[in-house]
Amino acid sequence: MLKLQQRSKPDTSMWLVKSSTTIGRNSSCDFIIPSNKIAGVHIELLSKNDQLSLSDRSEGKSIFVNDLPVGQYGPLKHGDVIRLADIELEIIDPKQVLQDDEQIPTTQKTTQSKKSWQLIAIGDWLAGQQFEIRDDTVLGRDASCDITIPGTHLSRRHAEFKIVDNQLEIHDLGSSNGTYVNDRKVKQSKVKTGDQVRFDVLIFKVQGPPPDVDMNKTIVRNAISLDDTVIAANPSPSASTAEKQWKTKPTSVGNRPEEEIKLQRLHKQMQTKHHWWLYFAVTLAACLSIAYFLLQNKL
Repeated sequence: MLKLQQRSKPDTSMWLVKSSTTIGRNSSCDFIIPSNKIAGVHIELLSKNDQLSLSDRSEGKSIFVNDLPVGQYGPLKHGDVIRLADIELEIIDPKQVLQDDEQIPTTQKTTQSKKSWQLIAIGDWLAGQQFEIRDDTVLGRDASCDITIPGTHLSRRHAEFKIVDNQLEIHDLGSSNGTYVNDRKVKQSKVKTGDQVRFDVLIFKVQGPPPDVDMNKTIVRNAISLDDTVIAANPSPSASTAEKQWKTKPTSVGNRPEEEIKLQRLHKQMQTKHHWWLYFAVTLAACLSIAYFLLQNKL
């Protein structure tokens, strides 16, 4: 898709999306040039089969393409300059501009690049097209707008974008069909990367400049205390006991102090020894009683 741009005002441009685009002084023209040197309808640009041609509608006024006088001309291509009186219009092919940009050395491209906001068209016939937003950028269908998109969906001056403290703001300029941010009608609103801006049926996604990141800056992290660790290397006995108290019964061995366990074990051992001595004494007494009984019977 080609674009028409006024050379003295690079920000004044219009996408040539219609089969017929009129250029002249009249307010009914698609691309209006407010100059008495320009005819009411000076020329007509015709788009057919992806080719663009020029047709004279000036009734005798001068028309030049690449400094050659013409009445009819085609096909027009990227870089062609149309001169009407003292007004120069240039045909731009964004794809060709991109290819030319890729040939620029990386170091030079980095120096030339500037951070900016962009509108990226979603759906409809503008899908994928990108429009750069600078401070005080006006969008509408009038050729004097910074972003000119022909069609009855937009007012002549539909909305204005402003950059305030590195934040993007959108202002509706009293449009007929309204301005919407994320499907909410607004008169004025801040927008951020990822937001959707809609003008009637034309929908755009907002793309902001990348954040400043200093790759040479050292990131300092706060020291981590032992109290902040999730699992200690050598858990304290109290922590271990608390864990056991949660998982075991109150009478479990792990819930009793070690000294108490030792005393209980010693007590059990003493009880066992006492039982054995008592059993031995009873057995010995029984044996002595039997022996005494037998001895008495023999006598």
